Amino acid sequence: MDLKGKCVLLGVSGGIAAYKMANVASALRKLGADVEVIMTRNATQFITPITFETLTGHKCMVDTFDRDFKFEVTHISLAKKADVILVAPATANVIAKMAHGIADDMLTTVVLAAKCPKLVSPAMNTGMLENPITQDNIATLEKYGFTVIPSESGVLACKDVGSGRLPKEEVLLDYIFRAIAKPKDLAGLRIAVTAGPTQEPLDPVRYLTNHSTGKMGYAVARAAAMRGAEVTLIHGPTALQPVRFTEDVPITTAQQMYEAVTSRFDEMDILVMAAAVADYRPAAVADDKIKKKDGDLSIAVERTPDILGTIGPKKKGQFLCGFSMETRDMLANSSAKLEKKNLDMVVANNLKVAGAGFGVDTNVVTFITPDGARELPLMSKDDVADAILDEIRQVNDQVANEKLSAQIDRIGVITAKILEYQKSRPEKAPQLHSFLSYYLPTTLKILRAYGQLESQQIAGENITAAMARVEGMMDKVVEGFEKQLDQLFQGDALDITADVEVLERMLAKDGLSSQDGLHLGS
Repeated sequence: MDLKGKCVLLGVSGGIAAYKMANVASALRKLGADVEVIMTRNATQFITPITFETLTGHKCMVDTFDRDFKFEVTHISLAKKADVILVAPATANVIAKMAHGIADDMLTTVVLAAKCPKLVSPAMNTGMLENPITQDNIATLEKYGFTVIPSESGVLACKDVGSGRLPKEEVLLDYIFRAIAKPKDLAGLRIAVTAGPTQEPLDPVRYLTNHSTGKMGYAVARAAAMRGAEVTLIHGPTALQPVRFTEDVPITTAQQMYEAVTSRFDEMDILVMAAAVADYRPAAVADDKIKKKDGDLSIAVERTPDILGTIGPKKKGQFLCGFSMETRDMLANSSAKLEKKNLDMVVANNLKVAGAGFGVDTNVVTFITPDGARELPLMSKDDVADAILDEIRQVNDQVANEKLSAQIDRIGVITAKILEYQKSRPEKAPQLHSFLSYYLPTTLKILRAYGQLESQQIAGENITAAMARVEGMMDKVVEGFEKQLDQLFQGDALDITADVEVLERMLAKDGLSSQDGLHLGS
């Protein structure tokens, strides 16, 4: 994941953690971002502007009235240039000023003028952070569309123990990634991802398991979250760090995985089953450790519940993606799994292929759908994750009805514009609540169900009637989406109209207009 072509503006205020932002600036540059830094005067007491200038290649701005002719109006130019603003560390003073629209230095002036996503990372003494005044100010920022990054707990610079520490650099970077790294083309979708192994107990000491590390499933969950989906990650025991911006559901056994998936499936739009779930478990679990004896030991095993085999035949419009790891006959075995379990897609790989399999950061996969197979080259698991999500979208969009397909394309264009507008105008989020929480996901769910009915290729009375109902409502859906977009720009349109009227009056007043047109200069 990189940030090429993106401008990140770092606002550094006067807290002891200011020195940590040098590492953040350096990391962002290595990821390809164009990094601008604004410091408050108090921040310069903890770290010098030249440090950031060396790391970013830009002048570090401090003084609102600095005569830097790089920009026509510096604070406005910086506000327009930034794709995201991160204020970190954010002191109680800076938080209070931003919450109440006070713009008395370069940082607060730029923040007030900017329309891009704004991230705030509070860092201060625990008492200051927990003070009701500070908490009210933080709540005010959130009300106005700011994203507040929770502080961490630990030993503070003042030797107090409690909340108020600046989060680790990787946490700050993840919030930046989520804000600008990927288009939010999965917004409104609920996606469940399974990952890792299961452990099937034999006795209080031993268990049966496999070599899965969970890296592939975690990568899919992370990619989906970065693209705006509401993600639930159901995973077995792993050594991986939790995936931020997801609901974390840890399990141990195949039975627990079965219960976690089936209990949530009806609420999901997409299930990506990347976990390596045990096919068998000991038929009986010993109460005490099984002692070593002379001769061989035989362990009776029984089948674990088949998760995809259970939900596949019962799905109602959900998209099901299974994984298949084979050592031979990969295409044949995976294609059989696709059909038997009523899946929409299987991600298959061969354990014996170099770069694929357990415990590595790369993978070599083949996408198998009812339309055929597509082999991908050796890729990082992060890139494979995005490719999987792209493939799901493409398969999901394959609707034969040309009129409906065109309507879906129009909905996609409108939705992209709405999401882009929300990104630049986060204060509009309350206006989009119903659209994002109901209208968009419900429309997607109905269209997925239509695709399922269409794929049956059966002209039954019930199927035909249901498909006709969907086709008949699409004009209203497109109209509703267009009205939602128009409403978002209503205020901007009014502003433009007012500006035009003022301009016309001023031109007439100064004798610079006529019926034939404008006369500006001679």
